[in-house]
Amino acid sequence: MPSSAFGTAKAAGQGGAVVFPKFAILYGSSADGLSDSSWTTRTITGKDYDPYTIVVTLTTSVFTLAAGTYLIDATAQGFVGGNGANTIKSQTRIRNTTDSTNAVLGTSNNFLSPTYTTNKPSHISRSIGNVTTTKNTNFTFDHWIAVTPNGIITATGGAASDAGIGDRYVKIIITQVA
Repeated sequence: MPSSAFGTAKAAGQGGAVVFPKFAILYGSSADGLSDSSWTTRTITGKDYDPYTIVVTLTTSVFTLAAGTYLIDATAQGFVGGNGANTIKSQTRIRNTTDSTNAVLGTSNNFLSPTYTTNKPSHISRSIGNVTTTKNTNFTFDHWIAVTPNGIITATGGAASDAGIGDRYVKIIITQVA
């Protein structure tokens, strides 16, 4: 792997340098409204960490990566309020919007929610995979959700923790590997 994908650090008084991969952490602090049976682009609010400027640009919901190979690990919370017992299906993806292709398809979730009126289930969807680009390329993180048979009354990209420290509904870790 080329050395450009790695940083180095040397502890005081130690002989050798430690080599570690360059990575960035993005987050979304918006719960976003999710639409039944359609892809919703999740809001990416900012960077928690990116000292190597792996992410070339970040605008609301779109991040740009330079030419290279990356491992992307993205998670999103989903929160559904319905009308009685429902089957909830959910999936996420990393979408290459420059080339209009799916770069990474996430795992599919399918679970039965209990009959409820006020207690609404929450779930996590995850997309993880390698992405190789040959030029600056734009990406989004999208979320799909469907609820049957009773339909969605409310669907958001998360429920607040009320911890008072700022909620994170989306977390994306991008590691440059080449």
